[in-house]
Parts: sequence; C-alpha cells; structure tokens
Amino acid sequence: CTAPSSWYTLHEFHALDTEAVLKQSWLHVGHTGECEKPGQYFTGSVAGQPFVVVRGADDGVLRAFYNVCSHHAMHVASG
Repeated sequence: CTAPSSWYTLHEFHALDTEAVLKQSWLHVGHTGECEKPGQYFTGSVAGQPFVVVRGADDGVLRAFYNVCSHHAMHVASG
C-alpha cells in the first residue's frame, strides 16, 4: 500500500506527523564521534526545535538540551 502523494506536500499532514512521531520518541541526531572529548558539543534542529548535544567535562556523559536561553530567547550554543 502506497501513501497518497498529497501526504508529502500538505502542511497539515506535516504538522500531524511532527506531533505524532517526531515529538513523541527518541531520535538519532548525530554520532558519538561528533563530540568524543569532554566539553565538545554539536548543535542542530529537529522539526524546527534547536538542540545542543554536549559531552560532560567532568563525567564524559553525552547530554542533549533545548538550545534556547529561557531568559533571552537566543541560542545558547552555535557550531
């Protein structure tokens, strides 16, 4: 069964897909090699939402955050 071609061009379907799929599950956003060393990071965007992934300087754990300062509505990191 093939999806109708309109599904690929309708704004309403994209919005539904974003809410039902992209915002409801874990997503692959990069490779661990993009920040191998403590303190390294990379940024990106999924469904219009900016993120930053950083490797902890103290413990080396990868963490992802919403890349917007809540006080100034500006990106926290770039690159």
